[in-house]
Amino acid sequence: MFIVTLYSKLIQKPIERVNVATASGRLETYQNGDRSNVYGIEIEMRKKMGKFNLDYNVSYLKSNIVISDSSSSSVVNTNFDRPLQGSTPLLSNLDVFYEITKTSNVGLTYNYSGKKLNSVGIYGLGDVYQSAQHQLNLVYNLTKEKIGLSFRVNNILNTPYVLKQMTDIGNVTINQYRTGTNFSLSVKYKF
Repeated sequence: MFIVTLYSKLIQKPIERVNVATASGRLETYQNGDRSNVYGIEIEMRKKMGKFNLDYNVSYLKSNIVISDSSSSSVVNTNFDRPLQGSTPLLSNLDVFYEITKTSNVGLTYNYSGKKLNSVGIYGLGDVYQSAQHQLNLVYNLTKEKIGLSFRVNNILNTPYVLKQMTDIGNVTINQYRTGTNFSLSVKYKF
């Protein structure tokens, strides 16, 4: 299966996270814009090759936000020409599974989410961007009659989550951490 999708959306009164300068530092709050235009293309492919199942999709998205000068908002944006907060221009997913038996399989899932606007700078503060994220997971599934067992190793690459704020002297890292790799085991029973 091979699918190509073109899309366009008009979002009325989008909600965005904004940064407000305060006496004690930086505060995050929310405000509405007038509208946002979003358009893009998505390509999806599914293929079965013997005991392997391959699923892949990639999306390219372009967005912008429109903010009126007559807005009733009490905050003033630093950058009026920018993408919609939270949208990434590039998103890609890949799943590769191998059928061990008719009732079990093992696979890898990979997700890439490009750099995106995390929060909007106001009153002269720069916009904050989140770094691109890579996530790789290992999955094992087993089904026996009414019982399903799933074992997962999540976030194997443990890509750092980095927030950088645009400033007059360049991009400054304001927060950085890793969420860690985790393991999960789930059991399902069908009645």
